Amino acid sequence: MQNISAQLEQINLRLSTLSHQMQVLADRQRERDELLEEMKPILKEVMKGGTERLADLEERGYFTFAREGLRALDRVVQAYSEDDVRALGDNIVRIMDTVRNLTQPEVLEILNDASDVVQQSEQLEPTGVFGMMRASRDDDVRQGMAVLLGVLRQVGRGVKRLSDAENNERRPKPTRASAPARPAAEVRAAPKSAERAPVPPVVAPRTMQIDGVAFDSNGFLADPNQWTPELATAIASAEGLTELSERHWQAINWARNDFLSQGQSPNIRRITMGSGVPTKELYALFPRAPGMTVARVAGIPKPVGCI
Repeated sequence: MQNISAQLEQINLRLSTLSHQMQVLADRQRERDELLEEMKPILKEVMKGGTERLADLEERGYFTFAREGLRALDRVVQAYSEDDVRALGDNIVRIMDTVRNLTQPEVLEILNDASDVVQQSEQLEPTGVFGMMRASRDDDVRQGMAVLLGVLRQVGRGVKRLSDAENNERRPKPTRASAPARPAAEVRAAPKSAERAPVPPVVAPRTMQIDGVAFDSNGFLADPNQWTPELATAIASAEGLTELSERHWQAINWARNDFLSQGQSPNIRRITMGSGVPTKELYALFPRAPGMTVARVAGIPKPVGCI
């Protein structure tokens, strides 16, 4: 009888435990049901807003654009190898610098004007040699020719560097070979024709001086820090400018200040835009190559693109 009583007590204890667990499960289920009932209105609003937003995006063509973009990306992946992508990553900084320079407002304005001329090319009449000579009298044409020549010069330098690099790669590397030892008598009897020809001396670039200050071969001040207004007057006199007016100094001072702040000499277009001296007046003030003359008198290096 005692065993039966102990077993009944164990059964009652288990039933009590199961009843408690069932009650916990029931409470949790009830909480879930209440949470779902509270979330249903919110979920309906979210689904409604999401559906409307997706429909708007579909109507505006976002999904079509995304599909075409994935198709274009797939073509790019198929066309380029892993090495090409690695090379692109190595040069991404230079690519971004080039894109940044090309997307500057003044560059985009020039490209836009050039594209307008290309679109109107059918309305332009063919120009011969004499027509080109007449057009070269225009200040804008001369400035454009200077820019094109500067671009060609930079392209030529780049092509030369690439050519030199390819030639160095293709050039066979010298190999060490053990040559047979020559008799001492034969070494002593070497012909006189094998003697090296004398090397011509290296001629140093020609320099000039004004008031004891050194200039390079192109007439630009060797050390911009040695510039003074008195030296600028002497340089202007050497350039054929007998007197510097207020407008002269306006262009000169602006060019020098721009060089000190930017670190490079401004070209004629930048001088006319920044100094307030128009192009025609600048050519009247500095008749011979105004961009280079202003740079010489201002004591700054030669501007990029000037011939």
